[in-house]
Amino acid sequence: YSVNVDGISNVLSVINELGIPKLIFTSSVAVYGFDQKNIDENGPLDPYNDYGISKLKSEEKINDYIKLNPDFECDIIRPTVIFGTSNRGNVYTLFKMISKGYFFSIGKGLNIKSLCYVENVAAFIHYLINNPSKGKRFFNYVDYPNLNLNQTVDHIASILKVRVRKFSLNFNLAYLLGFGLDIVSKISGIKFKLSRIRVKKYCANSMFLADRAFQEFNPPYSLEEGLEKTLKKEFLQN
Repeated sequence: YSVNVDGISNVLSVINELGIPKLIFTSSVAVYGFDQKNIDENGPLDPYNDYGISKLKSEEKINDYIKLNPDFECDIIRPTVIFGTSNRGNVYTLFKMISKGYFFSIGKGLNIKSLCYVENVAAFIHYLINNPSKGKRFFNYVDYPNLNLNQTVDHIASILKVRVRKFSLNFNLAYLLGFGLDIVSKISGIKFKLSRIRVKKYCANSMFLADRAFQEFNPPYSLEEGLEKTLKKEFLQN
């Protein structure tokens, strides 16, 4: 909240002081909540965690500023999970696991997980800088096609040229285990990597539509090309 909410308040204060006419703000699809499918920019806003709530509050700060400054121009981008070279988040963890020849998951792996490549996001921001429009605009950002978890794993394995052994834990069993760990965590104060909410999030859909972004913008790389560039840089260069 200090970074996302107080931070945007500080930015808007400087914008007002210096008379800056335009802001491009990177929010997140986390404002929609989880287990979403085919959600465009008009989808309901229902964040479930502090990250999503803080991003939504940031957007609300911007809305309040625009009400007082109707000529102010603002583009708000809501990207899905971003991957790229040197990013050590969840997607890199997935890459690293597959590079070692195994994949451990929960459920059947048929849930959609939208992704976007960092160089495409940067190119889209550059496009918005050079193609201004009055008022406020919202854009989801996703690189197509939307793949389910199994398809993503198979595509990564094909680029890395590895044979992957897949292990899957039943959802109900994983959820029950997460429930038990949540109780232990509440009593002991110890935080575990597995919890009910993490099991639900892992098995949920996160499929978003970004057709508005692609009406005139053409990303420099396809999703497959972005994956290939990242994987070759991280795992295939000696």
